[in-house]
Amino acid sequence: IVSGIVLRFERGNIIVNLGRAEAVLPVREQTPRESYRAGDRVQAFVLDVLRESKGPQIILSRASPELVRKLFEMEVPEIAEGVVVIEAVAREPGGRTKIAVASRDNDVDPVGACVGMKGSRVQAVVQELRGEKIDIVPWDDDSARFVCNALQPAEVSRVLLDDENRAMEIIVPDDQLSLAIGRRGQNVQLDINSETRVKELREFAQRSLTAIGMPEATVELLYAHGFRSAKDFANASTEVLLQMPGITPENVERYLESARNQIGKDEEELARLDREREEARLAEARRHPSELTQAERLLRVRGISERNIEQMANAGYKTVEDIHNEPDVVKFGEATGLGVKKGKQVKAAVEHYLQEEARLKADLDAQRAAQGAATSPQAG
Repeated sequence: IVSGIVLRFERGNIIVNLGRAEAVLPVREQTPRESYRAGDRVQAFVLDVLRESKGPQIILSRASPELVRKLFEMEVPEIAEGVVVIEAVAREPGGRTKIAVASRDNDVDPVGACVGMKGSRVQAVVQELRGEKIDIVPWDDDSARFVCNALQPAEVSRVLLDDENRAMEIIVPDDQLSLAIGRRGQNVQLDINSETRVKELREFAQRSLTAIGMPEATVELLYAHGFRSAKDFANASTEVLLQMPGITPENVERYLESARNQIGKDEEELARLDREREEARLAEARRHPSELTQAERLLRVRGISERNIEQMANAGYKTVEDIHNEPDVVKFGEATGLGVKKGKQVKAAVEHYLQEEARLKADLDAQRAAQGAATSPQAG
């Protein structure tokens, strides 16, 4: 990391005076929420040094994940000493960064070391990144457990690993899907599905593969090997298909032809299912708050699951208003067993939900009043 003064701007690039040399902070290495003026001090990561005829050109970055890594090394002595290790960094510049940390000393909590007393260490990094949110999660050599850590506070039902393709499918309860996907889809490089969606996809796969004309046992085996539609079957090599019991050199071409004919029908069905799901989602979202049960209202609060509802009810918090009216966040977190951190997140989410609910209620009431006026008999 180097520090310098902004000298001037060239086609969006920022020229920085480092003292003994000048450097360039290109547009592509700037973060969306930052802006500078001549004379401002800027701290950046040295991304590259290009050897050019007029001399070396230093390329800086404010968007690189390595900037976050180096800032933590500066703020956390345990990292500088090698006791705590940053195993991975994933960053959406200007939005959110997640770092995974591990400890080489059983007596040192890696997450606590990075957070610091009252959050002092992580806040210093956040301040340098102009308010970029930072999540610190414990590293785990077990990929499935690590992903569960990284997706918190969302709860994960199952993790399906595909080691060959270096991929995994995450299955979460329906009420946790939006939380797991993340704001603006920050986590969607993972394949995250709700339990209802997984059930729908399995039923579709069975219909699609069965339509090819194969025995039920062969369909089940294909599904277990990752075939999810007739299109998957049609795109597979003959050599792979012939390894499946029930598929022989005599019938494989017939099955392939049948699969190719099924693809168009599958696409129509998937389009229909998507439309029906979107219509149902919109209808559910536009239900009047007065028609919802307390449990349904709670489930609409970001981060609250059915298990959380049970925990909160046992502690006496049975409605959204019960949570809203509790002034002591520490008491709320400890009494419910959610913990103080999760308790704060739930409290904040409840405040946001109540604001959105009030807006929705006013909107729907206005629509009903307008419809009533339009259908009432005309005077005179």
